[in-house]
Amino acid sequence: VALEASVDTPAGERHLRVIRHVVSDWAEGEGVSAAVAAGVHGSAAALPRLGDFRIGNATVLLLDDFGPGGQHENCGDIAAWTNIGPNDECLITLWLLGAAASAENAGAVVAHELMHCVQFASLTAGQMGSASPGGASGGGTWWMEGSADWFSTLALPAAPFIAGRVSTFDADSPTVALNLMTYDAFVFFAWLGGAHGPGAVLPLLHGM
Repeated sequence: VALEASVDTPAGERHLRVIRHVVSDWAEGEGVSAAVAAGVHGSAAALPRLGDFRIGNATVLLLDDFGPGGQHENCGDIAAWTNIGPNDECLITLWLLGAAASAENAGAVVAHELMHCVQFASLTAGQMGSASPGGASGGGTWWMEGSADWFSTLALPAAPFIAGRVSTFDADSPTVALNLMTYDAFVFFAWLGGAHGPGAVLPLLHGM
């Protein structure tokens, strides 16, 4: 275990930990370990601001391998993936090779993925199964990815990839409906969380 933090939830204490593949340290860019730690600790501090949230124990695996192509998260130069394992543990993988995890994005991506853990634990399987494959437009993609990007900015200063979300929103919003957006729906959640407080986000997601 490279790092472990805890967070108090309405259902009790949960543990957030980072583990490494046995030889992954050679693949980490400079500052990545510190950035991942900042993402975990920043998320642990920000999660209670969501209000009545749920999350299972979560494990972030740093892996010295290439990402799975178009199936990973579109967060700058990060390849990441989140799923639910045995006993409702939330399993996050960050791939460190190829388009690898850089320090400037790594912490925000960890926070983004931890918001997916909250979504999995707090919402129904039907809701979580509503996103289009690979983060494509349609279904629940807009609120899953938009709110996860928003949470990354609640936990940490905005990562460089957030500027791209804003510019895409500005370009698309005259002609693209909010529920047909993807990660650029971040702008809506930035407004919602700013105007009504972080506790307004999960009630909206429960209604999706």
